Amino acid sequence: MKFSGQKKIGLFPMGVDDLHVHTRLSYDGKGEAEDYVKALLAHGGNRVGFSEHFDYDLFLQGEDVLPDLNEYTKVVNGLKERFPQVKILKGIELGFSSAAAPFYRELCKRENFDYVILSVHTVGNRGDCYYPEFFKGLKKEEAYGMYLSAVLESVTSGVEADIVGHIGYVARYAPYADRALRYCDFKELFDKIFDEMLARGLCMEINSSGYSPLNGGNGAGSADGGKNDGGFADGGNGADAGSATLPPVDIIEEFAARGGKFTCGSDSHTVLSYTKSLTTFPSLLSSLKLK
Repeated sequence: MKFSGQKKIGLFPMGVDDLHVHTRLSYDGKGEAEDYVKALLAHGGNRVGFSEHFDYDLFLQGEDVLPDLNEYTKVVNGLKERFPQVKILKGIELGFSSAAAPFYRELCKRENFDYVILSVHTVGNRGDCYYPEFFKGLKKEEAYGMYLSAVLESVTSGVEADIVGHIGYVARYAPYADRALRYCDFKELFDKIFDEMLARGLCMEINSSGYSPLNGGNGAGSADGGKNDGGFADGGNGADAGSATLPPVDIIEEFAARGGKFTCGSDSHTVLSYTKSLTTFPSLLSSLKLK
């Protein structure tokens, strides 16, 4: 665990920094890392955590989506030299699948990441939950149950991670009239996930990709309805998972009641969404009323 050498105090062992940020180095990200750092400085901040996608699960399916890790390292090191007043963290977001897990176990030993986010996007042979095909022929309880089972598999896979990313991703693009993912509907699965996370010291990410203080905290989604653009773009018809956060508040509160730790992530894929996240995180955390 990369966090193990740091003193864990309170709910947020890494503070309330945004640790889920993608740049052009991710296949679906935009903007130079330098522009994110400049946006942070303009806001008066002093720490940023990049978490470029490393989706070996998709690579195994023939998709050319892997980042150039050597370039990533050079970019981060260059920024550290140019902006010594900023703490710049080099994280990674791993897209989990059982087939990708052996590779990830070796990758985490070989590479020097400051932290690792382990996320589930693809489930079994049904593909990414982003696509309508995933849900075809499935009732809500079946689709969500399959996704949560994959989350449980990910945290017990032996991949040396620090954070479990955006639990509830499956609800973000679900076609059901009631998309909400509720703890009470999957209590047994959630309890197992929580127990395994706590046993391994894994933090739960509070992902703000559906949060907008402009509409009372309900998910505004993205301006273009695009995939994973951070949820802070200007309104539009983007997905919000039926919740202001991923995971929803009731799940966050259940994990907190067990002594769980959290990190924050905007899931920004543009400088615009990242800039907005810098101003909206305080209101988000205040609305959660975590103690």
